[in-house]
Amino acid sequence: YRILDVLGKGGMGTVYRAEQTSLNRQVALKVLNNAQTKDAAFVSQFVAEARAAAKLQHPNVVSVFDVEHSGDLYYYAMELMHEGSCEDWLKQQGVMAVDRAMQVVADAAAGLAYAESLGIVHRDIKPDNLMLDQHGAIKIADLGLASTSSDPQQDRAIGTPHFMAPEQVLKQPLDHRADLYALGCTFYRLVTGTTPFRGQTVKDILRAQVKDEAVPAARVNPDVSPEVSTIIQRLMAKDPGDRYQTANELLDELAVV
Repeated sequence: YRILDVLGKGGMGTVYRAEQTSLNRQVALKVLNNAQTKDAAFVSQFVAEARAAAKLQHPNVVSVFDVEHSGDLYYYAMELMHEGSCEDWLKQQGVMAVDRAMQVVADAAAGLAYAESLGIVHRDIKPDNLMLDQHGAIKIADLGLASTSSDPQQDRAIGTPHFMAPEQVLKQPLDHRADLYALGCTFYRLVTGTTPFRGQTVKDILRAQVKDEAVPAARVNPDVSPEVSTIIQRLMAKDPGDRYQTANELLDELAVV
């Protein structure tokens, strides 16, 4: 791999745009932080999960091509998403048109339906992890890798506060409905430009995720129809039993609207 430039940095490591010289193709190359690779248990878990992720094949999931190491340097190569993430898009363009946001959420839901069929819970669905390809389709990044970090201080191990389901905040058992909650928070951010809950501290945000009801999206942005606002509210129901029970159920509802 020939490093071309830096795409981003996170809790687990740095992502580079790189050329895979053997195939003459550009890829996203994630290199783990040195601090992480000193933990043998973390490394073995990381390699196992990267290999598992490489077996995932779906039009709405970012493909993992390769996982390798050179001495203490551990990395994996994945599909390069040329247009960046939905979070990048929001920062550049502002609020997303409701029809476009519905298509984004439908693509993400199709990817989550696939994950659900394999018993995988992403745990960190958010605009940063919904990537745009050059055709405008959405692919979920880091499916199968979202829970890799063994360090409780890392965001990736527990999720991202603005998008965490109440049961995740309370460290209760999770299933795919936690990802649907996070998708609801993401949908809300796409169409309003803001997150459903805000606070001075992380603790404030997490408390709100558990106890507060968000202001309906239609009240924040009048362009959001009552029907779409209702879908978002149902996705963000505090009790998992009150949400859509499957990603396919959400897709059916989006198709109707």
